[in-house]
Amino acid sequence: MSDSDDTTSSVRRREELPQSAGIHDSGKRRKLTDSGSDRRWADWTLELSPGTDETLQLGRVSGVRVQSNETALDSYRLETVAAGERAVTELEDTDAWCSVTATERRVAVVLGRQIHILSADCTRQEAVISHDGRVTVTALNSDSSFIAFGDELGGLYIVHVDTRRPVFFQHIGDADAQDSAGITAMQFAETGGGREELVVAGGDGDAVRFGGLQLRMLSTAIVAGDMALAARIKSEIHVEAVRLGVAEAQVAGLTAFHAGDRSEVFVASSGQASLSSWRQNGGETRLADAVSAESAGAAYTRVHVTQDGRFVAARGAQGVLDVYERTTLTRVFRYADVDVADFALLGGTESLTAAVLSEPYADGDGDSCRRLIVVALPSMEVHYAMDVAAHSWLAQDAQGDVTTVLFAEGVADAGVQRLFLRRLHEAVPMERLDHFLRASRFAEALAFADAHGISAAVVYHRRLTAMVQSDGAVSESAVDVALELAQHIEDEDAVDVCTRLLAPSLNDTIRLLAYARRRAGAENRLRKRVEDVERRLGTWSALGGQDRDSAWAEFRVADLAANVRAYAAQGDVARVAVLWRRHAGLRRDVAGAVQGFPLDTDSAALAAWLRAEVLPTLQPAQWPAVVAWIEQRARALEARLQRPADALQLVALLDHPAQPAPALTPQQLVDTPRSSARLSHSVPERVFLRQQLADIAHLRSAHGLVLTLDAHAQLSYSAIATALLDRVVAPELLSVAYAEHFAPYARRHALDCAEL
Repeated sequence: MSDSDDTTSSVRRREELPQSAGIHDSGKRRKLTDSGSDRRWADWTLELSPGTDETLQLGRVSGVRVQSNETALDSYRLETVAAGERAVTELEDTDAWCSVTATERRVAVVLGRQIHILSADCTRQEAVISHDGRVTVTALNSDSSFIAFGDELGGLYIVHVDTRRPVFFQHIGDADAQDSAGITAMQFAETGGGREELVVAGGDGDAVRFGGLQLRMLSTAIVAGDMALAARIKSEIHVEAVRLGVAEAQVAGLTAFHAGDRSEVFVASSGQASLSSWRQNGGETRLADAVSAESAGAAYTRVHVTQDGRFVAARGAQGVLDVYERTTLTRVFRYADVDVADFALLGGTESLTAAVLSEPYADGDGDSCRRLIVVALPSMEVHYAMDVAAHSWLAQDAQGDVTTVLFAEGVADAGVQRLFLRRLHEAVPMERLDHFLRASRFAEALAFADAHGISAAVVYHRRLTAMVQSDGAVSESAVDVALELAQHIEDEDAVDVCTRLLAPSLNDTIRLLAYARRRAGAENRLRKRVEDVERRLGTWSALGGQDRDSAWAEFRVADLAANVRAYAAQGDVARVAVLWRRHAGLRRDVAGAVQGFPLDTDSAALAAWLRAEVLPTLQPAQWPAVVAWIEQRARALEARLQRPADALQLVALLDHPAQPAPALTPQQLVDTPRSSARLSHSVPERVFLRQQLADIAHLRSAHGLVLTLDAHAQLSYSAIATALLDRVVAPELLSVAYAEHFAPYARRHALDCAEL
């Protein structure tokens, strides 16, 4: 959009960010208008019809029909909240018809080149924005005061919704690329302190993170016309260009997650990094973890983090929904009952639910349709299922309401495209049952479920979940109740409950895990979950944790690498050794395990652990970094703490038999004032360092002469021997100094006493 356009505000001109690597302004920039003043692209008409009940009339529109519900027949109600249409002479690619983004305050419906912004309840149409090109992706910020969207040429636009003023434009990626995929993914994420960030990625992997955004304050400044405040907000924005694609893989989707001061971006892609985690540290985003084997190398096309932060859900290109544990990117569940085309998380922290949309298939009459399924995570229990139109799209980012699915259906015939925005939500029976369960009125909930044909397993599972989420440990009798109730739920749920329930004693915890193991049976995935908890329980006991301690609940799901770093920072070699010994996965990050120890850590204990448990497990590629750290620490111990004996203990580790033979280069050989007299030029520098430290320690303990490494390096052995005599202040003491200090030191280094 040019600065001469009448809808361009001074706020946009002032807020435009400076250029940065990977961010380009370009002649490919397209027009952006409020369609209230420009009707050139207002080819869709959208009319609101809130509250129109479609539950019994799903077959009234051609191409939209429903099969009978497979579970809880009366538990969901369908409403149409808006309908749109346009006349076309030639039908376009149906995949490009529509996309929907929803937050707790607003809903954005993209129809080709238009963005219709509705209130959250879909009773008001608050803005219509038209763009001179196809909109590829949208995102609403936390309070929905701004909408960001990208187009097929890589343009990023941000618009203030209430005033419909464009405030920002940048081109993402290579502006001159002829085969650019445009912008394929973006998301706003709250980072704390009233600030947000916007992560934007192009299909080619180029991405930009806009951090420190104070958008609520900026909205206030725009409405009030406070340009000084807007300029100050702009000055506090920081921009980082980063490549989120690994190798040549394209970015298909992303999601940002913030917990405390930790910032992560999860990317859906292909190849050797089908699903990857990127962490920001010191203002720089780096690859933290990636998986490909679990997806057989196939691509992922969409990724979300559950609202409680426990899981990452991703849709695989082969039509599966995979659920990973967030901190380790270990796959824990896979939903493959249908060929999954898309999914959306519905929110909630007590019960995680997803809406799954299948690929098109032919129904009993030969008509093409899709299956819309409401499924519980991570148990994958189906709550509801119905057929929808073959051209259907799920609303994304709508995690505020666990009971409502917002989606759009498209129908095309006779030169007309029609679109219906619909809302599927739980009806009275399930809402009433949920009321009983939230109030812990389980007897009434069972009776109500029985009266309405709802599975009792729903009640048992919710009761067990309430026990798991209670503060502190449950009683011994509650453990008995839990084991009884667990017999009536699915194996997956039983294993989940028994591995998460905080028992009052070690014996009760063992009982729960034994039952979980029996329910896991031969299912490797479930057995692995039980074994992981058993191993962690053993580790917790070895660390001195009490079985009644509620901290066990945190340790059970903790990031063990973070625990290692914390114990190392405390100088606790014993606890670091326990974790290292019991959890082989930690050995991939040997630097994180050893480099955090303070300099005053017990060197004997540290050296003993390194010699017995760390060095024998190192891979050849890990040795150079460990060797460098040992040498640096040894020098620091002598220079800063004057502890050459401790330094010598560490340097002695470098003779460990597990170390691969080094390939010596001239730079690794000794070159000091006395090297030619005492060492062959073929001896590595660390051998010289060890000899230095041994000599310094000997001089200090046997002769009371204190030398630093630097001072020792500047003296020959002869000069040091002479110094043992030079320090004698009285001639009558020379004979004693000669016999007790000079002569033994000269013999130690094969010096000619007479010549000296």
